[in-house]
Amino acid sequence: HDRFVKKKRLGDPDSSPETGPVNLGLEKYPQFVNIDKCCTPEEKWKFFKLLKKYMDVLAWSYANLKSFKPKDVQHDIPLKEDVKAFRQKKRQYNPKIL
Repeated sequence: HDRFVKKKRLGDPDSSPETGPVNLGLEKYPQFVNIDKCCTPEEKWKFFKLLKKYMDVLAWSYANLKSFKPKDVQHDIPLKEDVKAFRQKKRQYNPKIL
C-alpha cells in the first residue's frame, strides 16, 4: 500500500475509503488533511506532529498563495511565431500508475 497524505477541504467528501481526515487546526478553525488508514498509530502520530510543525508553510486556501507570482509557478511552452502548432496523437498510458 502506498502511504500518502492528502489535503481535505472542509465539506469535501473523503477522496478514498483508505484515508481518514485529521484536523491539524483548532475546532473553531479546522484544517483537515487525509492520512492513510493503513498507517500504524505511531506513524499517524509522527505525520500529525510533522504536519503540525510545518503548518505555516502549507497553503490552506488560494488566499495563502498571494505571495507567488503566476510567472514563477506557471509553465509556459515557448512557440516559434513562424511555425504552425499542431496536436500530437494521444498516447497510451498504464491506468494502474494513476
